[in-house]
Amino acid sequence: MKTPAEMGIVDSEVEKRLGEGFDVVICGHVHDPRRTALSRGELVVLPAWPESPGTLWIDHGKLRFEAP
Repeated sequence: MKTPAEMGIVDSEVEKRLGEGFDVVICGHVHDPRRTALSRGELVVLPAWPESPGTLWIDHGKLRFEAP
């Protein structure tokens, strides 16, 4: 079992990727689903599977998550 701190998103790494020109950083394996607007882009954290299955769609720059 990992602690929440060990499973958490490393903010400095997200900011680093956004600073490299990416608009969105998508993460999984954290089991803390959320969408967070940041100063340079967006962080999307996917839910745990199979407990919360779904599909993340990226269409013409728009993100949409669909749960079954």
